[in-house]
Amino acid sequence: TERTTDQTVDYSDYLFVGQYLPYYICDGSVSYPGAAGPIGNCQAPNLFVNSLTETKVQTHELRFNTPSEHRLRATFGGFYSDLELTELNDFTYPGSELVIGFNGVQGFGPNYPLTNTAVTGTVGNAAPGYFSDAGPFPEGVIFRNDVRRTDEQMGL
Repeated sequence: TERTTDQTVDYSDYLFVGQYLPYYICDGSVSYPGAAGPIGNCQAPNLFVNSLTETKVQTHELRFNTPSEHRLRATFGGFYSDLELTELNDFTYPGSELVIGFNGVQGFGPNYPLTNTAVTGTVGNAAPGYFSDAGPFPEGVIFRNDVRRTDEQMGL
């Protein structure tokens, strides 16, 4: 079985719990004001997530039963399952493209998966690993979940 979902999800509610949101949608002088107080602009919190999920599942089961007229009856067999789930979620903050940083530059620089250490180097606990898109992220994408989960099961 193969299933694909491609959807855009409203993420504006993050405004109410995301204490770091002003960093991404306000000018640097607003997020971290100096002695003169906050000066500058904040962009609209019209946040969204572009989500692409693909699931591939293969299962097989084989059962045998002894004849019901026999005194000893049994059901036995084997089972196999193989699953792969890939998910790419781009958390997009359109206002981030318009903010003015402390250096006077508009927007944020290119952003890459931390698992793409050929570009990012080793940052914190980052290590080479899975990514479906080497980057850079599309404009306005501040954060990305890019995961692959696999599961293989067998039973007798």
